[in-house]
Amino acid sequence: MPILDTFKRVISKRPSLLLMLAMLIFAGFATAQEEIVVRTWDDFSGADPASIQAIQNEMLARNVYSGLVDYDVDTYEIIPDLALQWEVSDDGTTYTFELREDVTWHKGFGEFTAADVKYSFERIMDPETASRFAGVFSGIVSIETPNPHTVVIELEEPDATFLHKLTNLRQGSIVNQAAVEEFGDDYAFNPIGTGPFVFEAWSPGGDIVLQRHEDYFRGPAPTETIVLRVIKEQSTAEAALIRGEIDVFYYLTDPDVYERLTQAEDFQIVSDVGSYALGLFINARNEPLTDPLVRQAVAYGINRDAIAQDFFKGLMTRVDSPIPPGVPGHAEDTMSYDYDPERAQELLAEAGYPDGVGINLVTLTSFPFDQLGTIIAGDLERVGINVDLEVLDRGAFTAARSSGTPDTVIGSFAAPPDAAAQLMGLFHSSSKSPGLNVSWYDDIDDLLAEAAQESDDERRLALYGEAQQIVMDDMIFLPLYTHQSTAALQPDIRGYSENSSRHVWLYHVRRE
Repeated sequence: MPILDTFKRVISKRPSLLLMLAMLIFAGFATAQEEIVVRTWDDFSGADPASIQAIQNEMLARNVYSGLVDYDVDTYEIIPDLALQWEVSDDGTTYTFELREDVTWHKGFGEFTAADVKYSFERIMDPETASRFAGVFSGIVSIETPNPHTVVIELEEPDATFLHKLTNLRQGSIVNQAAVEEFGDDYAFNPIGTGPFVFEAWSPGGDIVLQRHEDYFRGPAPTETIVLRVIKEQSTAEAALIRGEIDVFYYLTDPDVYERLTQAEDFQIVSDVGSYALGLFINARNEPLTDPLVRQAVAYGINRDAIAQDFFKGLMTRVDSPIPPGVPGHAEDTMSYDYDPERAQELLAEAGYPDGVGINLVTLTSFPFDQLGTIIAGDLERVGINVDLEVLDRGAFTAARSSGTPDTVIGSFAAPPDAAAQLMGLFHSSSKSPGLNVSWYDDIDDLLAEAAQESDDERRLALYGEAQQIVMDDMIFLPLYTHQSTAALQPDIRGYSENSSRHVWLYHVRRE
């Protein structure tokens, strides 16, 4: 007897089975809607705010932790987070924060208090922690907690950018002392926060499962479970999106994949200009790059227009400043270093290297870094700069970059939309390796200190412009392009928000 006939006969005698079947089908759909799968492009390598690196880790951390303050996802204005409000003394050196009283830590670690803020920041500042972000807090003199819901931070001198340093990003994320001590060296893989999602499960190379924090102080998120799925190849992620295996194609950078998904018209495409530049860091301590003429030859020898137009097909935009357009303080009139292979060869000869030089170049295995490394190496070799290209996985790359030994590194800095944070993080002496200043640069320290104490915003931003001009003149960082923050979404996804630093705020993501 055909299966369908059998089914009809059974249902006719047992109507309750029809109801049960309908309930099961509905429950299946309901369960599916409780989970949203987000593609990320590289393996998880830890979410300890003291040592965190790489956008995919920072994106996760943004949804697990909270900071004293944060950025509005639409305007990028600083808004309250764990701090309800704050006051700044007349001389600009004392910040007093009034904290929320309705905040609980994940996984039963108790209530959030001022002691957690004090511990978090002093941990970053402690030399034994060896945090790559210690320099960001170098101006702090003391942190006091007069009561469980008040924090008073005293600075050595006024810092007009101080609140930007306290946002929920890297050193600004607040940790729980008991959790850090309990997990010890494994804390980076067991992060405990107060944010909208709990770090529930992860296995090396596998999915990361984030579970809704039911006691989140802004109320529970609409989606119960977020799955972060590593799919390294963009074409593979494209196929997964088409098959419905993922809901969000995060970090879409392949221009061919972008074009196909746009033409398909079956998906939502979300794009915005990023607030930071990807570029080539040049180590000014290493011969022959100690000579600025050689560094400038490197800059003239790379065809950045071809990279933007031919490789990225317009998806990314060439920039000529460490701070891209759209970020307050961006400098328009820095050295541009248009592609000029003859000029590159002339500079090498002038520096005493008529027969060329040799350097090494370190980059990542993931797209587009790997292919960029090959393109740049080819450009440079055509002008007499022989390149030893090292394409490393995330762990080896991070170790190499932190060591400060490579001659050149392709990298970026997912910074908040604040010129000071980016300039301090990349080019200030306090950020030298193992920090992010892999160029070992210190020539704009005084200018940044002057800007930090400048109360007039127009004058302060002008000083950041001067700093960018110096960086470009000295050529310790060649901007390649600014990231276009792009994602492809299933048509029923709502509430997706990606800020200019490419960090996704998952709190509002839902299916409709």
